[in-house]
Amino acid sequence: MKSLLRTDLIGGIAAIAVGAFVLLETTGYVMGTVRRMGPGYFPTALAILMMVFGTGVILAARRSGEDGPIPRPAYRGIIFVMGGILAFALLIDRLGLAPAIVAAVLVSSMADERPNFLAIALLAVALAGLCVVLFISLLGLNMAAFRW
Repeated sequence: MKSLLRTDLIGGIAAIAVGAFVLLETTGYVMGTVRRMGPGYFPTALAILMMVFGTGVILAARRSGEDGPIPRPAYRGIIFVMGGILAFALLIDRLGLAPAIVAAVLVSSMADERPNFLAIALLAVALAGLCVVLFISLLGLNMAAFRW
């Protein structure tokens, strides 16, 4: 007899719930058109996509055998990834885009129990450079790459 894998079921329901919440919150924004997207277009599209993926996770959650206990959350990952986001938010106005991205990558990489520091340093520098080129040079966003 097949049963639903509980962790996949919970993840699918959570994705649908978050998508539904975002979809409800974006109803007050102007959608615009495909050529001239309004402020509600992208969040609405992501919310619908998230609900579709959540449904897919629930439908694919079948497996054979008994469900075991739900595993403990990876608190280390949660703490360091949220810390990386917080570091980015706190540093982008003070130090600029590039240092904020480097800090976010460095803090988030500590979620791994055995981080490869050379690979992390290369990733941080490459990602910071790519974001500076993309957002400041190509898209012309009004933000500083470095602010000392």
